[in-house]
Amino acid sequence: MHSASDLLRFLVAWRLDVLALFVVAAVGALGCRRWLRRQAAGVDQPTAGFAIAFLLLLVGGFAAEAATRMLTSAASLGTEAHLLCRLVVLGSAAFAAGLTAWTSTRLALLRAQLRRQGLLEQELQAAKLASDEASRAKSDFLAVVSHEIRTPLNAVMGFARLLADTRLDSVQRGYLTTISSEGDRLAGLINDILDLTRIESGQLALERVPFSPADIAHEVLKLFSARATEARLELRFEAQLADPLLVTGDPARFRQLLVNLIDNALKFTPAGSVTLFLTWTAPRNRDPHGRLTARVRDTGIGIPPEKQGKIFQLFSQADSSSNRSYGGAGLGLAICQRLVKLMDGEITFTSVRGQGSEFRFSLPLAPLELAAAPACLAPEPSFARPPRVLVVDDLETNRFLLEVFLRRHGFEPELARGGEEAVQLAGARHYDAILMDLQMPEVDGYLATARIRAAEPPGRRTPIIALTASLAKGTREKCLAAGMDEHLTKPIDLPKFRRFLHSMLEAPVAAG
Repeated sequence: MHSASDLLRFLVAWRLDVLALFVVAAVGALGCRRWLRRQAAGVDQPTAGFAIAFLLLLVGGFAAEAATRMLTSAASLGTEAHLLCRLVVLGSAAFAAGLTAWTSTRLALLRAQLRRQGLLEQELQAAKLASDEASRAKSDFLAVVSHEIRTPLNAVMGFARLLADTRLDSVQRGYLTTISSEGDRLAGLINDILDLTRIESGQLALERVPFSPADIAHEVLKLFSARATEARLELRFEAQLADPLLVTGDPARFRQLLVNLIDNALKFTPAGSVTLFLTWTAPRNRDPHGRLTARVRDTGIGIPPEKQGKIFQLFSQADSSSNRSYGGAGLGLAICQRLVKLMDGEITFTSVRGQGSEFRFSLPLAPLELAAAPACLAPEPSFARPPRVLVVDDLETNRFLLEVFLRRHGFEPELARGGEEAVQLAGARHYDAILMDLQMPEVDGYLATARIRAAEPPGRRTPIIALTASLAKGTREKCLAAGMDEHLTKPIDLPKFRRFLHSMLEAPVAAG
């Protein structure tokens, strides 16, 4: 049996501790490098750090050997002291090497993480650019599609309104009423889709013009009267308003809210009635705004409790069978909620299944004194002679529609088939107003307007009104920048357009 002292002398003599340290360090270094390659593929490995760690181990081994030789000359020290000294030196070297290797490993992982983060940021930036490009492409697509749909729709609805002023028997007038009603529904659906897109992209701007809530309410109820009669529903109106009440806001959006809510009520009311309530709360204290509240109450099917939390979501209806039983795309209420929010208002509802529903919204609007009402609310002026109006459009259908309409309402129209012809006519003769289409071949409406403005003599500015089916963002601003005075979208409401033309022209018109 060998004694412990013999084993210690053997260990010191053959330097097995140093050999074991080298073996462990080599195996650990190789394993760590392989692990790093798996964790950070393609990233620079910490070769320098491992080389330094290996050198530290070598230095430690040589230092231990040197210490052993120095201690051997000291006869007073035994084998245990020799071994302890060697282990201290080797342990210090191993600790320094391990610390170096660990630091190098952490730095390598940090570099890998930073590179991955950089790649992720690049991917996010690329995704954002792709999203912006997709949004622009969608906007461009909607602009093109809306133009291509709204242009013929403008002609259909315009000629239907002109036809309504002719002599028709009851059957023909019924056909015409159906054409007009379905045309209005199609225009409303197109407008809803485009408005929803513009609201979600933050491109929908609100107007601030005077209007009469009662007049708009009567107009909307008249729009639905035939439909209510056909469905054997009673359509009622109750108002508690100042008489007369004029407010400043966006009349088109207020009308859109009423149309969507009444349309929804009629759609889901098989029997009974639909009632519109309007109430006005005057401004209090120093608040310049009053509250205009509209309520639409029906005796329809109601909304199940489990569906009420989703009623303002897109494409949501009262129940899963509604798409087949009642029709509709499920956009109306979603657009109402977004419009009311955009107008700083509130919209709520109550509903009992099988008994009906009531939707109500409240808008902060500033009242307008009747004496301060602008000329657009005044009676239409009379003219000393028929105003001359130049109609510029590359489509014969649109030119013919506007020509018939203008002649019927006391205007003297002249027609131009494009921008170049419009520039020549405007330079040769004075017009009281110019109706300018925007999208025309060769010379478009913007360029034609700029050339007309450049050629006008000092002191003369002919009103130029853009008529376009495009709802692309920035179209109005671009029109005004080109020198136009107003921007109207198709399909054109001919009665409103007539009042607008009268408001644009001073009476009497000077002879030219």
